[in-house]
Amino acid sequence: MSGIFGVIVSGRTPIEVLPVSDSEFSCEIVNADSINHVVVFLTGAQPFPDGIGGSVYIRWPTTDGGNWHYLGFICNQKPSAIFKVAQSTLVEFAEKMIRNLINHTESFTQRLPDPATGRTQEYIPVTAFQSWYNSFSRRFQANPYFWRALNN
Repeated sequence: MSGIFGVIVSGRTPIEVLPVSDSEFSCEIVNADSINHVVVFLTGAQPFPDGIGGSVYIRWPTTDGGNWHYLGFICNQKPSAIFKVAQSTLVEFAEKMIRNLINHTESFTQRLPDPATGRTQEYIPVTAFQSWYNSFSRRFQANPYFWRALNN
């Protein structure tokens, strides 16, 4: 490996990190859904300038491009680091789960008179929530990452 940086994902061959600009480097990790940790390291081909280090970020591919998440840093005095990689953000999971719940339960909406005002109101029966929960739980048990493909 002739590059400045390398990446190792457990059980895979090392991945070379390629320059994007004079101060930015990038690599693609194939099948990233199945990883929990990555090791980022200096290969020894070229050290950082004295007193300088490099921040390490990760981005999960999404339809909107995704956000970069800071993992940590490496430097000449700390030439490698193991980073725990959050497979996705809790915010992304929550947004997709809630949007899926709303889409599912909206299909059960019933218009009924409001006893207090006499005007028609929209109601969603409790059984719609139970139906969604059963479906979501079944799909989650079959594939804990199915929600990433939801396009709500």
